[in-house]
Amino acid sequence: MKKLIKPLCLLTGLLCAPAVLLHAQVDEKLKADIVSTGYVHSPLPLDETKAFETFGLKKKVLETVMLCDMEDFSKWSHKGIGKIGLTDERSKSGKYSLRLEAPAHPEKILGWGLGRGTCMASYDIGGVNWEGYNRLKFYIYPTCEGARSIYLNLYVENDGEIKVPDIYGREGYHEINLKNNQWNECFVEMSGLARDKVTKISFAIEVFGKERTMGDFLRFDVDAVELQKVENPETVKGWMPAQNRIIFSTTGYSIESPKSAIVNVEKHGGQFQLKDAATQAIVYTGPVRKEKTGLGEFETIDFSDFKTQGRYVIQVGDVTTLPFYIHQDVWDDSAWRMVNFLFCERCGYPVPGKHGACHNDLHATYNGHIIHINGGWHDAADMSQQTLQTGEIAYSLLLMAERAKEKGNIDLYNRLMEEALWGMDYVMKTRLGDGYRAQTWGTNLWTDGKVGTDDDADKGYIIHVVWNATAQPSEKSHETMNDSPDAETFSWECDTVPVNVTGYKDVAVMEFDSTVLTPAQMKAVEDLLYGTDSEDAKLPTPDELIAAVKAAV
Repeated sequence: MKKLIKPLCLLTGLLCAPAVLLHAQVDEKLKADIVSTGYVHSPLPLDETKAFETFGLKKKVLETVMLCDMEDFSKWSHKGIGKIGLTDERSKSGKYSLRLEAPAHPEKILGWGLGRGTCMASYDIGGVNWEGYNRLKFYIYPTCEGARSIYLNLYVENDGEIKVPDIYGREGYHEINLKNNQWNECFVEMSGLARDKVTKISFAIEVFGKERTMGDFLRFDVDAVELQKVENPETVKGWMPAQNRIIFSTTGYSIESPKSAIVNVEKHGGQFQLKDAATQAIVYTGPVRKEKTGLGEFETIDFSDFKTQGRYVIQVGDVTTLPFYIHQDVWDDSAWRMVNFLFCERCGYPVPGKHGACHNDLHATYNGHIIHINGGWHDAADMSQQTLQTGEIAYSLLLMAERAKEKGNIDLYNRLMEEALWGMDYVMKTRLGDGYRAQTWGTNLWTDGKVGTDDDADKGYIIHVVWNATAQPSEKSHETMNDSPDAETFSWECDTVPVNVTGYKDVAVMEFDSTVLTPAQMKAVEDLLYGTDSEDAKLPTPDELIAAVKAAV
């Protein structure tokens, strides 16, 4: 009878308190979220209380001026696919808002823009000095059936001493993540952006196709664009924190690990306090020290000798951090969040709230056969697939799983093994036969799932031009005979010397992307580089390449 009662009691415990199954989980809310998602078989909920956007909207606004309330359409212009106009369907500041519309899958792809096309609305600023302001603030209302990841791009162009964008398009561009079917209060800080002669701002829809579970259109309403000056703008360069900011490990600290933070706080009296997050009781005090390193001069704090598990905040002067943990298993939380990220990046799997079973038309052809190779995880910020990277991630997951098992964390072990096997399945699918393997499939598109249509393969290419490059071996270890199958180590140190570009910063590398430039512009670049029947091949200057692109029709 006792043998029957004991398992029954255990089962009762499982039913009543499933959260206790998680091994030594630190963050109690995260623990509950992990259980509610079926051990991350749906995305973890977002904690917006810690979001950068939430924090930024709480900053004190020192000055504000309305740049455009959308009551006048005369300074707006349109470029690319789709259309723009004013709408009175909704507004935040008056009667109208600006509406951008584009199809999710345009039938005709223009020679300008990203993906399958860009719908851009530009507002003429006229060359105004904005250096007295450090933030743009505005509202966006998306109504998008044709996308799961909802965002709108903002461009700021400057024609002053420093040109924005630069020749690579790296500055003056921001991608704004949004919530569908509601007003989003948005901002972009620009304290590090050249803005002495701003010529225009633009909002742009980038169209990247649709998978079969998505609708046919993308629509964004924009209103109440304001220039603002806010207190304590973000630092965009260097290691020094912004004013009245403490830089610490938001994940937390292990008990035996070093525990430090960098501070930039006025009137702190030379001391910091470590407080219990719940009771605000002071549990540790220490000095604020001045440090000089190769990276600069900083004020730092250290509480490495404090080793009591708990949830704490750091206070320096009047500035207090968000709560964090000191715990022996603090990095287990990070492991679960990493699993959540990979799960959301799955390709070919219907991730709840993210996308359907996507890229079913991803394939390779070999010996007359069509081999489907979707799977693994979408790579980086696009949806490309690389066999090598997938294998490396799977290998890392297997190592993590082994360590989790050694610690007795079976819940994390099982989930890591599951995600690793998802990656290995993709690696095995890429075997074509006869020793051949599909290595790379590059795309930034959501595809239609049909083999044989125009979105099956990437038809673009990039030309890289490098000036004044030197390379020399930095390390080489080689044995003529050994028993190891490992590849020899042979690494290089590469250096470049930038060359002058009229109106821009000096550069050593330029890229020319056929998916961005027109065929005529790409031909102009290729004619300069590789020669023609009448002109020899050469390495042109950046100015010559820029002039050729601008002149090409």
